[in-house]
Amino acid sequence: MEIYNQSHNDPSFLEAYRIVMSLQWSNYEDFRNLIKDDEKARAISRVGGFYEGLGVLVKANFVDIKLVALLMTIMTRTWWEKYKPIIEDARKQMGYPRYLSESEYLYNELMKYIEKHPELKT
Repeated sequence: MEIYNQSHNDPSFLEAYRIVMSLQWSNYEDFRNLIKDDEKARAISRVGGFYEGLGVLVKANFVDIKLVALLMTIMTRTWWEKYKPIIEDARKQMGYPRYLSESEYLYNELMKYIEKHPELKT
């Protein structure tokens, strides 16, 4: 519950998420220009870092994916689906193929769980 309280139930996380989800870009270069703004860069780092850390905890079996599915499906899913193309571009541009790989793991595990539990589809 502490993970939830410091993220999806925390006003500062929710504000960072709002900023992150309001950003628009057409390509990686355009995105790089957006994050020159400190507020946007902090918001992206906060949200991305949260999902990366949660992915590690799920992968290490410290957090059951069922809890993520019950508490955080919509925000987790919409964040990854919006940012996946830019993350894939960033991996190529930076030469770091594991960039946000645990966030991707989290999303994939969440989708597998939801597929097995269609009552949780959003």
